[in-house]
Amino acid sequence: GLDKQRFYTILCLFYGANPETRQKIADEQGLPADRQATCPAEFELAEQSWGPVLDDIKSAGRGDWLHLSVANKPSSEAEDVLLDAVTIEVGILNEVLDPGQSLDLVFGNCGEANAYYDPSDQRIVICTELAGLFND
Repeated sequence: GLDKQRFYTILCLFYGANPETRQKIADEQGLPADRQATCPAEFELAEQSWGPVLDDIKSAGRGDWLHLSVANKPSSEAEDVLLDAVTIEVGILNEVLDPGQSLDLVFGNCGEANAYYDPSDQRIVICTELAGLFND
């Protein structure tokens, strides 16, 4: 399904950035060999497309632009782990990027395993239900 395609796309970009050191991860996660062969080119294309944009916001230095709020406290260990991971990533992004405008990131219940950008509220929503996918 679509979730599996997204997973393999992200895994492919991760692998394609450094195949020599990430071969084991690609194999363990089941990235097919024929797909692995295309990953360095996919990563290069993504880097060429996004590199200049990211370079601009990286050169601006540290910002405090990404704000995490927790709408619903985690109710399981998996949700705790997901929230911890999101919190760490927010900290890293705030340390290395400053896009010049703030963005809210909300962690909470949505009724489905999802994460999305809500253009009407200009925020990213990460659903606690995503944690259940890590148990599958």
